[in-house]
Amino acid sequence: TLFVALCVIAWRSSSSRNRSYLWMRRILYSGTVAAAVSLIACLIVCSILSNINKKYEKPWELDLPDSAQTVALVFTPDGKALAAGERHGKLRLWNLTSRAPNQQADLKGHGKELTALALASDGRTLASASLDGTARLWEVGDDGLREKAVLRGIADEVRAVAFAPDGRTLASGCNDGVLRLWDLTGAAPVERAEGPGRAVLARSMGFASDGRTLALGCADKTVRLWDMSGKRPKARGVLGGLPDVPWTLAVSRDGRMLAVGCADKSVQLWSLSGGKPQAWAVLPGPKDDPK
Repeated sequence: TLFVALCVIAWRSSSSRNRSYLWMRRILYSGTVAAAVSLIACLIVCSILSNINKKYEKPWELDLPDSAQTVALVFTPDGKALAAGERHGKLRLWNLTSRAPNQQADLKGHGKELTALALASDGRTLASASLDGTARLWEVGDDGLREKAVLRGIADEVRAVAFAPDGRTLASGCNDGVLRLWDLTGAAPVERAEGPGRAVLARSMGFASDGRTLALGCADKTVRLWDMSGKRPKARGVLGGLPDVPWTLAVSRDGRMLAVGCADKSVQLWSLSGGKPQAWAVLPGPKDDPK
């Protein structure tokens, strides 16, 4: 009996050691697998980051003549093309679908200095403004640019253009102080309305995403807001106190913020939410090098 009991104890002890050994093997095996998976994952992530760095470590370069002075740029909504306007009136269109961008269009757009570009939301119509007293519409195609229409009847230099979000209306601002709206729904553009007053010397403009508000940067160092919900634009308010002429501006997608870039290199941020616009923040520009 004692002998049997000792044998059972020895067997149990041996089984316990074996079971412990098996558990240790399983733990070590699981740890090894986990380490191997982690190592492979790290190698994959490092490879991806390395490829990203290689892709963006050198910017794309667009070959331009030394005489080119680019004053306006606009991407198509799909990011596959870039339109550029030059000071002496030339327009260029670049295909960006490869690492070697190729130029699809190089044409004389205006007889005088080009001042602004705007692209309709569908990416198929480009508007250009110029000191020659015209705004022009261009069809953006896979093979380049084709002139669609010339907006005449403008008494003075055209300084700014902007499409309404639905692409059915183009706004233009000129040195004659008149805000003009063009109906683009027909075969030929038709001047639909003028803004009240003749003291708005436009330098920049932009629509809110809902099309109900147009912001107009003016030479008197103000930004004027227009209500575009009716048949004719109505003055909504004037944002004053800018340090310099607002040469560029942008309305946020939700229409709640306005960014204004001034000639003093600063960016002025305004809150448009609520009843009255409020100055929100100032982003100072780079300081001139004393040398």
